[in-house]
Amino acid sequence: MYTKCLANELIKDNIRVFSIAPGLVLTPDWYKTAGILSEKDGITVQQYFDNIANDITPIGRFATAEETAKLYVFLASKQASYCLGTSFHIDAGAMRTLS
Repeated sequence: MYTKCLANELIKDNIRVFSIAPGLVLTPDWYKTAGILSEKDGITVQQYFDNIANDITPIGRFATAEETAKLYVFLASKQASYCLGTSFHIDAGAMRTLS
């Protein structure tokens, strides 16, 4: 709601507002955490990542930073000039909603 209200308020100043909600994105911190926890569980780091991704996302994998960056770049471009006041989920279908 905050995104929607702020977007409606600031569009008169030619400022577009939206939010981006990333899901599982491989970052150095994930590797650090996976290294510690996978060792405790007696599995490889890749097995740790696979277990989490399969539990959370229908696509069964983490995103790369580059994949998420492409959404940011698109939304900052003129091609997305009609995008306003919405939330974009880049989470491989992890968010489960009812319609």
